[in-house]
Amino acid sequence: MPRDPFLPALDRPSSVVVARNRARNQWRLVLTTPASPQTEVVVIDDASGLLLCQPGPGFPSELAALSSLHALGYEAEHRGDALLGYVATRCVAGVLLATRTREKGVLPGGHALLTLTESAWLLLPLSQAGPGGLEVASPAEQEFWRLLQQVTLDGAHYFCWTADLSRPFPSPRPAADPAPEFVWNRWLSAPLARAGLPGRCPVLLQGAAEVSLHAGVGAAPPFALALVSRRSRRHPGTRYLARGLNEAAGPGNEIECELVAWTLARGAAGGRAGVRWACCVWRRGTVPIWWGVSLASLQKGLAAEVYVRERDPYRGSAAYFRGDAAEEGLHVPVTCVNLLHCNPAKASELMLSSHFQESMRHVRRILPPGAPIRVVNFDWHGNIGRLGEEKGVEGFWSFMEPFVKQTGFSHGTLHDGGAVGEGRERDGITTSLGPARRTPWAGGWVAEWEARQAGVLRYNCADSLDRTNAATCFATLPVLQDALRTLGVDLCVGPGRDAGGAARSGVEEGGAVRPDAGALGSLPPPLVAGRPASTEQVPPVSLGWEVRWHGGRPLYFDHANRRTQWEAPSWPEEPDARPAQAASGPAAAPDPGTGGSPARVEVPPPGATAVALAQLSLRQGREDGAPDPAPRPGPAPREDSGHVRPGAGPLGSPGPTPPQGPQPWAFFGLRGMAEVRARLRRPVVADFVEAFRVHGDINSFLYTGSPAMHSHVLGLVLQNSSRTYSAASGVGKLQNIRVALQRRWNNTVSDGARQQALELFLGVKLDSSCPGLDLVYGPEEWAEPELRDPEGPTVDGAGPGAGPAPAGDAEAAALPPPPFPHHADLASLASPGQAPPARQGPALGADGTAGDPLGASPGATLVTNGVTAPSDAQAQQAAAELDLLL
Repeated sequence: MPRDPFLPALDRPSSVVVARNRARNQWRLVLTTPASPQTEVVVIDDASGLLLCQPGPGFPSELAALSSLHALGYEAEHRGDALLGYVATRCVAGVLLATRTREKGVLPGGHALLTLTESAWLLLPLSQAGPGGLEVASPAEQEFWRLLQQVTLDGAHYFCWTADLSRPFPSPRPAADPAPEFVWNRWLSAPLARAGLPGRCPVLLQGAAEVSLHAGVGAAPPFALALVSRRSRRHPGTRYLARGLNEAAGPGNEIECELVAWTLARGAAGGRAGVRWACCVWRRGTVPIWWGVSLASLQKGLAAEVYVRERDPYRGSAAYFRGDAAEEGLHVPVTCVNLLHCNPAKASELMLSSHFQESMRHVRRILPPGAPIRVVNFDWHGNIGRLGEEKGVEGFWSFMEPFVKQTGFSHGTLHDGGAVGEGRERDGITTSLGPARRTPWAGGWVAEWEARQAGVLRYNCADSLDRTNAATCFATLPVLQDALRTLGVDLCVGPGRDAGGAARSGVEEGGAVRPDAGALGSLPPPLVAGRPASTEQVPPVSLGWEVRWHGGRPLYFDHANRRTQWEAPSWPEEPDARPAQAASGPAAAPDPGTGGSPARVEVPPPGATAVALAQLSLRQGREDGAPDPAPRPGPAPREDSGHVRPGAGPLGSPGPTPPQGPQPWAFFGLRGMAEVRARLRRPVVADFVEAFRVHGDINSFLYTGSPAMHSHVLGLVLQNSSRTYSAASGVGKLQNIRVALQRRWNNTVSDGARQQALELFLGVKLDSSCPGLDLVYGPEEWAEPELRDPEGPTVDGAGPGAGPAPAGDAEAAALPPPPFPHHADLASLASPGQAPPARQGPALGADGTAGDPLGASPGATLVTNGVTAPSDAQAQQAAAELDLLL
C-alpha cells in the first residue's frame, strides 16, 4: 500500500506536563515526544536544579505517567505542546514551554511545520530559595530572569519534529543532527542532552515559514509552495549593535532563505506515492567586514554615521566565504549582489561599497586559486529614484538575468524507501566525482536529484532589510516560474487569457491573434508610467527612428542625427522578409479590424526612450564574460506594406515560431511589468508576494523592532493591487518616515536591552551582562572551534586607496569552515558549476566621472550598474530595441 507523502509523519502528538508535589516542593516534567516511543518523567532536583532521568522503564502514555505521579502526591500544574529549553540558577529553575503552536503546512514526506504562537517561562523555586522564591535571589539572578523573559519568541520561531529544517531541502541529516548555526535553543536544550535525553526539545529556528497550497490548472496537478527563512545565531543582536562581522566570523542579520515547490509525481517508481520537488536557496545579510554605526546624541538629532574599523577591517571575511570541501575538488560559487548606493552624494554607503570590493580582493588572496566569489552592484534606491519603481524593477530583472540563470535551482523526485531499486545506493555520500544523485530524507524517504543548484546568491544593503527583501522577492519570481515548469505547472497563462483566466478582447473566438502585436498580440497595450501606450495608423518607421504623437500629429525622432520632424521620413524599400504565400499562423493573418491597412504602431509615452537607454546601459555594465540576457522575440513581420517592422527579429529577419509549452526561463521573455502582471497567475503570485511581505516584516521586527519599509513595491507584480501609493508619494514618504522614526527610537532606547536579552537566551556573554551569576549549567561555548578565525596579519588603514597586506599561507591553511557547510555539494551534477567571469562595466568615480576608484584587479570582480550617458551608436541601438525593452 503506497504511503501518502502528505500525511503527517508524527505517530502521536508531542506534549509536556509540569507536575508539582506541594508538600515537598518538588517538580517533575512529563515528556511525550516523537524522539521516544514512551512517555518519560524527568526529575528536577530541588537542591541543585539538575535534571535527572527517572530510573526504570517509561510509561506507555501520558495518562499512565500522570496516574503514577498522582499516587505519589503530584498534581499537573502546567501543560504545553513542547519543551523548548531549561536553565537553572542557584534559587530558580526556568522551564520554557511552547504553550500553543500552529501547523503552517506539511512538507513533502509528511513532516509537519509548526510555528510557535504562544510561549511561557515557568520560574520554579528551588529548595535553596525557600518560600521566598525569586524574591530572595541575588540581583544578578533577578536581572538574568528579567532579561530572559524579554526575548521575542511568539510568531518569530518555528520547528519540525521529524525533519531537519536547518539545512536546505531535502536535508540528508536526521532532525536530531541540525546545523548549529541556526539552532536558537541549543544552549537551553543542552541540559536534556546531558541528562541522557537528547532530542526531547525540538530544534527551534528563528525566522518565518509560510506554506500555500494551490489547485491544479487544466492537466497540471495541485502543488504547494513554502518560503522558509532561518536566521543565523553567529552574530545575534539588534540593528546598530550587530552589523558586519564579529569574532565568530558571522555577519549581522544573516539569514538563509529557500523557496520549495512540490507536487505529486506522476507514475512514481514501483507504483508507490512520490513527489516532484524544486528548491532554490539564497542568503542575505549585512556587508561581511568589520563595520558599524555610531549614533550622535539627542541634541544632535541622533544622527547615524557609518564607520569601518581601522585595524584589520577584513578579518574573518575569508572565513565567512571559505568552502569546506576543497579536498573534494568542489567549490561553491558565491555571487554577492550589493544593493548599496553607488553615488558620491551618498558618501557613507559608497565608502562601505568600496570597502566591500576591497575585502573581496583580500579574500581572494587567502582562498585557494579559482575561488568562485564575486560582487556585483545594483544601486537599488538610485535606480528606483531615477527610473521609477516599475522601470527600476524591470532594470533589476535585466541585470539579474545572467546570475539567476547561472545559479539555477535544485530539483528532483522524492519516494519512500521501498521505491528504490535493488542494488542501488541509498546513502547520500559526496565523492570526488560530485554529490550523490540519491540522498536520504527523513521518515524513510529517498530524494533523487535531477539537478543541483550551481551556487549561492547573497544579497545585501546597509541593514539587509527593506531593499534586500524587495530585491530577493523580484529576483526569485523568475525562479518560481521555472521551478514550477519542472514540476509540470505553467505559471504563465496562455495567449488570450489574463492572469485571472478571463478571455482578452484582442483574441478572436477561433484563437487568431492580431498580427500587429506578434506572438504577444493577445496582451493589452503596455502600461508605461501608469498610462497605456497610444496607437494610431502611421507608416512603419525604420531603424533608429521613433514616432510619438504631439498635439494630435505624429512627431518623428531621428536618434541617429538627433533631430525631429513633422513629415514622415522616407527610406529605401526593404525586401520582404519572406514570400507572402509562405506566411502562416496567427502572426501572418491580416488584421480583421483593418483589412490590410497601414500598421498600427504602439507609441510609447514621453520618456520611454530614456528608460530604454538606461536599461541598455545596465546590460552593458555587467562583468566581462557575463552572458547577456536571452534575446527577446520582437513583433511579428507585417505584410500589409511590404516592410518588416524593425525589431521583428535579428536585423529585421522574421522571428522563429514560438515553441509550444512553457520554455526554460520564460519569465525573461516577458516584456515589461504590464506583461508580468497580465501573464502570471495572480493567485499564485499573490501568495508568493504575501509570503515575502510576512518574512520581511518578521525579520525586520527581530532586527529593528519595526516592520519593513518599502513593502508596497512588492505589489507591482499584481493586477488590481491594493497598493495605492509609491515611495515617492506623500503617503509613501510619511509611512517610511514613521517607520524610520520608530526604528531610530528603538535603536536609541531599547537596543541595548534587547541585545543583552538575545545573548543571555543563547547563553553567551553571561559574565558581562550578569556578573556574579551562579548557573547550574555553564555558558555556551560561543566561539566554537570550527568558527574561530586564527590570528592573522594586522592590516592598518586598509581602505580603497591602500589594499591590505598579503595574508600569507598560514592564515589560509588555518581558516575555519564557512557558514555554508551544507552548500558544499551545490555543484552541478555534470560540472562544479563555477560561474563564468562577467563583463567589466563602467564604475562611477569619486568625482562623478566614469572610472574605477578601487583599481579593479583579479582579486575581485567589480560589476556596476552605472547609468551613464550613451553614445550615438548606443542611442541608435536603443531606439531600435525600444519595443523589445518596453
